[in-house]
Amino acid sequence: MPFMAVCATVFLVWGALNASYQLTALYLQDVRGISALTSSLYFLPAPICGTLMNIVVAVLLPRPNPAYAVAACCLVSGIAPLLLATLCRVDGPNYWQAVFQAMALNPMGADLIYVFDNLVLTAAFPAKMQALAGGVFHIISQIGKSFGIATTAVIAQQISTHTQGQECKEYILHDYKAGWW
Repeated sequence: MPFMAVCATVFLVWGALNASYQLTALYLQDVRGISALTSSLYFLPAPICGTLMNIVVAVLLPRPNPAYAVAACCLVSGIAPLLLATLCRVDGPNYWQAVFQAMALNPMGADLIYVFDNLVLTAAFPAKMQALAGGVFHIISQIGKSFGIATTAVIAQQISTHTQGQECKEYILHDYKAGWW
């Protein structure tokens, strides 16, 4: 049972994380008209905050209750797409008023879940089965990533069929907001 819960959690969190990244990149380039290079620089808070989160987890690992820590970080990283869905407009906000916060918050849940889920796997399986369990865990996270990206693309496409033939930025943004929600 813990293995199924671990796999389901990583599937959902990695799907949401990567879908949010994809939609943010599309928003910055298609709606805001920002170049691909500048757009990629806007994502720098994600690895920086992810690295800091991993350092904090390494220092505090024995102290927090994993169930509470994972739930809290999932809540925090779940705020990121909601920030983007509510604050992003065609004419703004600027980078520091929405995208920066979303990029900083987004990796927190995923990084923490990955650490704690790997600890659960090592505790739940004997040494001979840990490599197999880790491989399945990683495959599930990659499938979740693909599923999240595909699902948001389908949602955005379904919304855009109602505005067919209209390519203005407001309609494109409406599609992306549906994916973030």
